[in-house]
Amino acid sequence: MLGLLPYRKSRFSLALVPTEERVPTEERVPTEQRLPAEEQVLTNKRLSNPLHDWVRGPDLLRTPWKVNPAILGTLLISLFLNCLMSFGCARHAINNSTNTNDVAPLAARPDRYLLKREQLKIHSNFYLPETHRLVEDLVDLRLRLCDTLSLPKSDEAIDVYLFQNPQLFDNHSRQQKLPISDRRAYFIQTDTTLSVYASWSDFVGEDLRHELTHGYLHSVAPTLPLWLDEGIAEYFEIPEGQGGFHPTHLQLLIQNQKANPQEFSLSRLEQLSDPASMTQIDYAQSWLWVHFLLSTDTRYADTLKQHLAQWQNDQQATRLSAQLDLIDPELNSKLLAHLDHLTQQFANDQTPN
Repeated sequence: MLGLLPYRKSRFSLALVPTEERVPTEERVPTEQRLPAEEQVLTNKRLSNPLHDWVRGPDLLRTPWKVNPAILGTLLISLFLNCLMSFGCARHAINNSTNTNDVAPLAARPDRYLLKREQLKIHSNFYLPETHRLVEDLVDLRLRLCDTLSLPKSDEAIDVYLFQNPQLFDNHSRQQKLPISDRRAYFIQTDTTLSVYASWSDFVGEDLRHELTHGYLHSVAPTLPLWLDEGIAEYFEIPEGQGGFHPTHLQLLIQNQKANPQEFSLSRLEQLSDPASMTQIDYAQSWLWVHFLLSTDTRYADTLKQHLAQWQNDQQATRLSAQLDLIDPELNSKLLAHLDHLTQQFANDQTPN
């Protein structure tokens, strides 16, 4: 099973790797250990190749040979000419293989440097300082997420593949034939791995906070509803200290509220199941519901935490909208009132003193 959660736009406990482990991968791992298993088997087989045994065999060495000098000279000349022809072919083939101006270079996953921090294993081809503030932020994100949502901390590794620039990231995504386009980052979950792919850019902090929220969540609750998974990721992609407030989503929602006020329904969001079909409005409304539940009434926040606890046990939890209706049947109107409050707060913040 493979689950892929792309980001919607064209868009890491201090347990550092010891200094000796931070050298480039190819320098600290012997070549034979880096070979794939099949090639290692072949390498081992070559050591016992019957042809090698025959050439080195004692019978051949002990057999008396008498060679005609004329025949030997002819054989040596023939062998010399064959060698010249072979070297010429090899040189021509190498020249052809390096003429790849019209082909995009193979963009392998970054693996030169490896930095370990708690759950995170950050792979890159450029040096990332141990105390870089972005790394500290991503480590703090785990604690903030677990504290806010009353989640347990997992020790399952999350591999972060950080490309040096967007071009390398795009090349790798295309070559892997992933069902995404115009993405700056994405999260992939398989039966055995959790992985985040992103590139170093002006948006790298936002992108990694979003995708690693998916990673931290899925390490304890692998099968969350799509709207909730994305709504929580949208909330925590905002830097710490801002209360999950997302101005971009707010402005989009203000416009949408005037045109389609009836669409602010949690039941509608709960029906979403395909990440590729989610619109900007879907992301924005998912964020709004999470922000509303976490910041207005402790009863709502407690219900959300209990809902997440059900998914941790891999249960098919009752729809959150049904659980919330038992607490407050007028929840939709209160959500819109919360949107109005955020709108007024945002307007006040934009007004010069």
